[in-house]
Amino acid sequence: MNFLVTLQVKLIVSLKGRENEFKNNAIELIRRFRDDVGELAVEESKNFRDRNMTLVLVPNKAVIQKEAPKKKEKTTGTETQVSASV
Repeated sequence: MNFLVTLQVKLIVSLKGRENEFKNNAIELIRRFRDDVGELAVEESKNFRDRNMTLVLVPNKAVIQKEAPKKKEKTTGTETQVSASV
Protein backbone atom coordinates (compact mmCIF):
# COMPACT_ATOMS: atom_id res chain seq x y z
CA MET A 1 0.00 0.00 0.00
CA ASN A 2 2.93 2.33 -0.55
CA PHE A 3 1.07 4.13 -3.33
CA LEU A 4 -1.37 5.53 -0.77
CA VAL A 5 1.38 7.16 1.27
CA THR A 6 1.99 10.11 -1.02
CA LEU A 7 -0.67 10.02 -3.73
CA GLN A 8 -4.33 10.72 -4.21
CA VAL A 9 -6.70 8.40 -6.00
CA LYS A 10 -9.32 9.97 -8.25
CA LEU A 11 -12.14 7.72 -9.39
CA ILE A 12 -14.19 8.95 -12.36
CA VAL A 13 -17.32 7.27 -13.70
CA SER A 14 -18.48 8.81 -16.99
CA LEU A 15 -22.11 8.38 -18.00
CA LYS A 16 -23.14 8.70 -21.65
CA GLY A 17 -26.54 8.83 -23.29
CA ARG A 18 -29.12 6.63 -21.59
CA GLU A 19 -26.66 5.75 -18.83
CA ASN A 20 -27.68 9.05 -17.17
CA GLU A 21 -31.01 7.42 -16.31
CA PHE A 22 -29.16 4.84 -14.17
CA LYS A 23 -27.07 7.13 -11.97
CA ASN A 24 -27.89 5.00 -8.94
CA ASN A 25 -25.84 2.13 -10.43
CA ALA A 26 -22.83 4.44 -10.86
CA ILE A 27 -23.19 5.75 -7.32
CA GLU A 28 -23.36 2.18 -6.00
CA LEU A 29 -20.20 1.32 -7.93
CA ILE A 30 -18.32 4.28 -6.42
CA ARG A 31 -19.52 3.48 -2.90
CA ARG A 32 -18.52 -0.18 -3.30
CA PHE A 33 -15.01 0.90 -4.33
CA ARG A 34 -14.80 3.25 -1.34
CA ASP A 35 -15.91 0.47 1.01
CA ASP A 36 -13.36 -1.96 -0.49
CA VAL A 37 -10.57 0.50 0.22
CA GLY A 38 -11.88 0.68 3.77
CA GLU A 39 -9.80 2.48 6.39
CA LEU A 40 -6.77 2.99 4.17
CA ALA A 41 -8.19 6.14 2.58
CA VAL A 42 -10.70 8.86 3.38
CA GLU A 43 -12.82 10.99 1.06
CA GLU A 44 -11.39 14.35 0.15
CA SER A 45 -14.13 15.34 -2.27
CA LYS A 46 -16.98 13.85 -4.25
CA ASN A 47 -19.33 14.97 -7.00
CA PHE A 48 -22.33 12.82 -7.88
CA ARG A 49 -24.37 15.49 -9.70
CA ASP A 50 -22.86 15.72 -13.18
CA ARG A 51 -22.55 13.04 -15.83
CA ASN A 52 -18.90 12.61 -14.76
CA MET A 53 -19.15 11.39 -11.18
CA THR A 54 -15.93 11.72 -9.21
CA LEU A 55 -14.53 10.61 -5.90
CA VAL A 56 -11.10 11.68 -4.60
CA LEU A 57 -9.48 9.55 -1.89
CA VAL A 58 -6.45 10.53 0.17
CA PRO A 59 -4.44 8.29 2.49
CA ASN A 60 -5.57 7.91 6.07
CA LYS A 61 -2.36 8.85 7.86
CA ALA A 62 -3.37 7.30 11.17
CA VAL A 63 -3.78 3.84 9.65
CA ILE A 64 -0.60 4.11 7.59
CA GLN A 65 1.44 5.11 10.65
CA LYS A 66 0.12 2.08 12.54
CA GLU A 67 1.19 -0.26 9.73
CA ALA A 68 4.64 1.30 9.28
CA PRO A 69 6.26 -0.13 12.46
CA LYS A 70 5.05 -3.63 11.61
CA LYS A 71 6.84 -3.58 8.28
CA LYS A 72 10.15 -2.33 9.64
CA GLU A 73 11.34 -5.53 11.24
CA LYS A 74 15.11 -5.73 10.95
CA THR A 75 16.97 -9.00 10.92
CA THR A 76 20.51 -9.21 12.13
CA GLY A 77 22.99 -10.13 9.46
CA THR A 78 25.36 -11.89 11.89
CA GLU A 79 23.34 -15.06 12.17
CA THR A 80 23.69 -17.58 9.40
CA GLN A 81 22.16 -20.99 9.17
CA VAL A 82 23.88 -23.80 7.34
CA SER A 83 22.37 -27.20 6.76
CA ALA A 84 23.92 -30.16 5.07
CA SER A 85 22.59 -33.58 4.38
CA VAL A 86 24.59 -36.75 3.92
